[in-house]
Amino acid sequence: MSALISAVLGLTPQQRELLRPCPNLTNGASRHALRAAWVASLICIGLGTSSTVRARTAFAALTHDVGEFATRLALLGWQSASLGAALLMEMPFRDPTQQLVSVQVALGLHECWDGTGRPLGLRRHQIPLAVRIVAVADAYDHLVAAEDALYAEAVLRALESLRGRSGSAFDPDCVEALAGGIGRLLRDEAGLYRMTG
Repeated sequence: MSALISAVLGLTPQQRELLRPCPNLTNGASRHALRAAWVASLICIGLGTSSTVRARTAFAALTHDVGEFATRLALLGWQSASLGAALLMEMPFRDPTQQLVSVQVALGLHECWDGTGRPLGLRRHQIPLAVRIVAVADAYDHLVAAEDALYAEAVLRALESLRGRSGSAFDPDCVEALAGGIGRLLRDEAGLYRMTG
């Protein structure tokens, strides 16, 4: 991982060390995780979280699909999430809070703000903040990456889609924090969409 990307995400040296054995951040799934981490960082900034929360959330976004990285089997949804959480529990984290946040994100990414998600049907603030942030970042990246339109149009369509699901699938505060960062999204200061396509 480049020093620039690491700095943009606010990762600590210990977090960078944990990522070293992870797959190269050049394959498609890894690029998605990298972009989701950048967007999660923007949401954290918009919410006014501390730099520690931002770094932990960005790291959790980088590892949110670790279950999919670990296997090429056709596992979907919470099965892959369960595998990812189990793998994260076995990683040698120096920071137990980081480990907890990463496991929560891996397990809870399919929870919904209105309680209709899985696996536990958590709702609103029962869902940990990092999970709510990464869920918005993950969905945003999938929406933008799926667009054939110009990047600026894709950003606007993705935000419109997220706002349409705000209050049901997503935490409205997280969606609006992302929308508040639209200037940064359009400038793509980290170059992640240009670099990773």
